[in-house]
Amino acid sequence: MSTSMWIEESKNTSFSFAASGFLAGHKNGGLCPDAVAANILDRIIVGCGSKEDAVKLLFHRMKANLNQSKPSLQPLLCDLAFIFNQVTNGPSMLQDTFFSSSAHTVVCMLDILTLILGIQSKEPKHRETNPDIMAVIRKPLLVICCVLRNPRAYENIAPLLQASFFSLIARAALVCRPIALARKFNESLAQVLKILERFAVHRPLLSAINRGLAVALAINRVRDGPIGKSLRDFQKKI
Repeated sequence: MSTSMWIEESKNTSFSFAASGFLAGHKNGGLCPDAVAANILDRIIVGCGSKEDAVKLLFHRMKANLNQSKPSLQPLLCDLAFIFNQVTNGPSMLQDTFFSSSAHTVVCMLDILTLILGIQSKEPKHRETNPDIMAVIRKPLLVICCVLRNPRAYENIAPLLQASFFSLIARAALVCRPIALARKFNESLAQVLKILERFAVHRPLLSAINRGLAVALAINRVRDGPIGKSLRDFQKKI
């Protein structure tokens, strides 16, 4: 029942996304103990036909949720927590799949972050931050950090930069309000920038990073604040 529910929800956007809680596990705010969640995941993989197809459907599920007129952020948090758990607490059922197609994982996480920032940009400036936004906004960057730390990390920097990473971060600096949300986002950003700094010793990557930063900061006119300060400090370091 839980397996077919998850698959049907992922394919049919008219359904809710309640089945996200089946995979997250109790410690990640999910509905099932970890052992039960692992059993459900195993059956989902069989139902999808392969691990690769299960991951594709998971990404499709998340984007479909965020493209609704009223996205369900709690299920999205469960989906992101599930992915983060898979890429950090290995070996796991899908860790190799996320890492073997790591460039795709990075791009999908940036797509998810773009959609989350789109939701946040529509929030009235005076309103307190939605707690669910506060929870989900960090997760895509944390997943990207895990991918960039794997042995094939060098291969994933180019897709990250080609996806206009710095322009996206500059946009985050503009829409992450109040300051508490910007600080929360910046905690994850700092980890990504630390990894990029390490790869800046490679001249082609350094050139791409400098170009991306220059364009992002010039076009978006990033204000002072935690995110803007991190970008400018990073620019000076490299």
